[in-house]
Amino acid sequence: MNRAVNLLIPSLMVLGLGVPGMVLAQPEVILRDGEQMRVDLVGSGVHQVADGWRVVLRMSNDNDFPEGVLPSSFRRWWHAEVGGLNTETGERLHVEVTNAGYSTTILPTWSLDNGETWTRIPESSMPVWDSSTSTHRFTIDVPPDVPQVLLAKWYPYTPAMFEAYRQGRLLPHPMVNEVEIGRSEQDRPIYQYIITDASVPTGNKARVWVHNCVHPAENPGYFMVEGLVDWLLGDSREARAVLQQTIFCIVPVANPDGQYLGNYRTNANGVNLENQWTAPYNTQVAEVKALRERIEEFMGEPSNPGESPIRILLNVHAAHGSGAPFHFVHRPLYDANGTGVTEEVYQLEVKWVDFLRERSPFMNRGSDNWSVLAGRPFVESMMHDRYTIHPSETWDPVMAITIEGTYQAGPTPGSIATQHDYRELGEAIGWAVSDFLELDLEALRTSLSGGMAY
Repeated sequence: MNRAVNLLIPSLMVLGLGVPGMVLAQPEVILRDGEQMRVDLVGSGVHQVADGWRVVLRMSNDNDFPEGVLPSSFRRWWHAEVGGLNTETGERLHVEVTNAGYSTTILPTWSLDNGETWTRIPESSMPVWDSSTSTHRFTIDVPPDVPQVLLAKWYPYTPAMFEAYRQGRLLPHPMVNEVEIGRSEQDRPIYQYIITDASVPTGNKARVWVHNCVHPAENPGYFMVEGLVDWLLGDSREARAVLQQTIFCIVPVANPDGQYLGNYRTNANGVNLENQWTAPYNTQVAEVKALRERIEEFMGEPSNPGESPIRILLNVHAAHGSGAPFHFVHRPLYDANGTGVTEEVYQLEVKWVDFLRERSPFMNRGSDNWSVLAGRPFVESMMHDRYTIHPSETWDPVMAITIEGTYQAGPTPGSIATQHDYRELGEAIGWAVSDFLELDLEALRTSLSGGMAY
């Protein structure tokens, strides 16, 4: 179902003269359900001006919650259609993104072919931020023969895009096993993909956990995950060797309700899932329980540790205000007060960061941030406190870290990031895993008959 609003007086809609079938365009703001779209239709609309149209896109809170229920900093995703454009002449649109919860200057994206392809709008249309009204303003010229333009803060990643990737890339591949690890608050499946060469016994394979979409419109992460998966499932000898020695456990969409609803940071109930890790064993939030229980299944108990427990955990996000992707490195301050991590874990994080920087010039452009894990609000806290600080004979220390994409800067000075740049970063993550685990990529092992259960 589509929803639309326009603020133009209906009498302005008149038949064009001399051009059969031509109708003077009456643009309108439209939301498509399930397409990761979000603006406040009540406060949005289209007004005629001298040289085109003034398009107001008022940003709304996750789940359309009233003002004040969520912090304004959660209001950081917008995506909508402007339909009813004049296909004979094209249109000039003066866009105002109002009620914005972010001030970072980000060149928006558009689709002129109904969502088939997305690009950045022309760089000459870079938005101007008006702090007095919390508004981003920019002007675009939509060419003729385009009946609607889709606009978004950054490249969208819709449920339909994921489903196409799932059906076309994941499910058909013999090295991929799909597992439904839980259901969301609105009863959508939460899928995990186990990717390994099952012809090699599990044995001492290192398990690598990756999850994305805890914050559902931090969209660079989706493309990082696709890049990682595409590299793992590619034809390279090195990737095959990696999958003979590792088990990748990837959750591309940890918050499917939030993605479907167009939320930026929360699930269908307005819960910021990341904060639930402060007390992960008490939470009743469906999405967090699904992740936690799956982690526990892989790790086991001190008296009965799991086969091939998790060695690397990557928590994928995206952030404003940084020039390039970065990590949250945890300070080695761990004590009875529950801050930071042990020195051993800190050194593992530094090792990981160095390897990924070596593999990715894009990653190497950024400056990493620090976290003391005060209050223990992230999944890294659970991995550290429940598993890493146990005796080494039970579990090896887990290198658990958050990796953050960003929305503007690209991999070279002056460039602007695309989906492809983040897919390349995902590929670099695959290489960095092999470096970190010191895997043997020189020779493929002889395939064994009879795949092992995993």
